[in-house]
Amino acid sequence: MGKIKYVFRIITGASFGRLFKVMNSIHAKTGKNRFIMFFDILVCFFKYGAGYNDYNIFAFYNMNAKQRATYVTRMKNKKIISMCNDENYAYIFDNKSVFNERFKDYLKREFLNVEKMDENDFEKFIKNKDVIFAKPNVGESGKGIERLEKSKFENTKAMYDYIKDPIHNFGVIEEELKQHEALAKLHPSSINALRIVTIVVDGVPYCAYASCKMGNKGKFVDNLENDGLFCPIDQEKGE
Repeated sequence: MGKIKYVFRIITGASFGRLFKVMNSIHAKTGKNRFIMFFDILVCFFKYGAGYNDYNIFAFYNMNAKQRATYVTRMKNKKIISMCNDENYAYIFDNKSVFNERFKDYLKREFLNVEKMDENDFEKFIKNKDVIFAKPNVGESGKGIERLEKSKFENTKAMYDYIKDPIHNFGVIEEELKQHEALAKLHPSSINALRIVTIVVDGVPYCAYASCKMGNKGKFVDNLENDGLFCPIDQEKGE
């Protein structure tokens, strides 16, 4: 059913723009024919469960069938997540405001729920901050996130009104983080993170894989769909 919905979105035009943007990017890098690429993307989706972003990020356009079959693609990943997690709790991780409130003792950063905050709350929050980040509650790949500088607004009231305007769809605001200088060397404009994926078996957590994500091209997010980079971490050596 998931595959049928995906193809339907493309056929009806809902994803055509993003698909052709990806194809044009690949064409610019490789010179590969867009017409042939389009059908190759469809083949990869039905055969390997790879969406067009998988096709681009994993460079499927340069791989043979044997190599492509080794990748955990979007559909394979979704199946694993469904098998290993209770979907009744998914909303906690899908909604940033809910997540922040649930794990606030571990986040070590200040935040405010945009829907619940009033002007007085915001005044207190912004008082000692020059920069904050405003994020949609639901989203992925850093889309819709804005880095807001207090100096760019006429006053805090104007900044508050901008954040509260429904057109921006902000759900949470957070303070700017300062990362360790060693990680900052990778790309100073973004927070460069370690992604550690675990699987719990009989109450014991095991590390499935660990990777280091970093930003690119001066952007303030490290997501792959925003030109970010990543590399695996050797779990034995920690490198």
